[in-house]
Amino acid sequence: MVDVRILTGDKFEAEFRVKVEVVDRLLRRAMRHALEWSIRMLKEMRGVCLLFSESGTEGGWWAMQQDRFITEDGHWSYQCLHYLLKGDDFTVYAEDGAVLFHGVIHPDGKTGAVPRQVMRIGKLVNHRTPKQQVVGVFWVHWIQKGIGL
Repeated sequence: MVDVRILTGDKFEAEFRVKVEVVDRLLRRAMRHALEWSIRMLKEMRGVCLLFSESGTEGGWWAMQQDRFITEDGHWSYQCLHYLLKGDDFTVYAEDGAVLFHGVIHPDGKTGAVPRQVMRIGKLVNHRTPKQQVVGVFWVHWIQKGIGL
């Protein structure tokens, strides 16, 4: 809301100009954020879904590698490796085009979590670190909410 007072002189013009500039700046920022959000939300990517893990990740992250960054000889680039994030609208298709999964990503990092086990004095014991989920034989950071292990 712009505060407009009927006054005359330089003070009124300066106050009005400053308030209009502030409102203009706020509107531009809001419009820019809305546009960026819309572009992110509408961007369609095609590629391969995978469990990404490497030294230091301490478990796998669900990710997608875009097709256009997979070379003919099968090498993948980090450039278009995208972690699946909360709120992503995600669809998985079978080879024949049938939909295997379609939904919004809702990470669940607690369901079915188990403690890591270590050897201490010749015995297998639970480690004190936080629990983590396991899918098959892989440690993961989260599973899709509502999908059991």
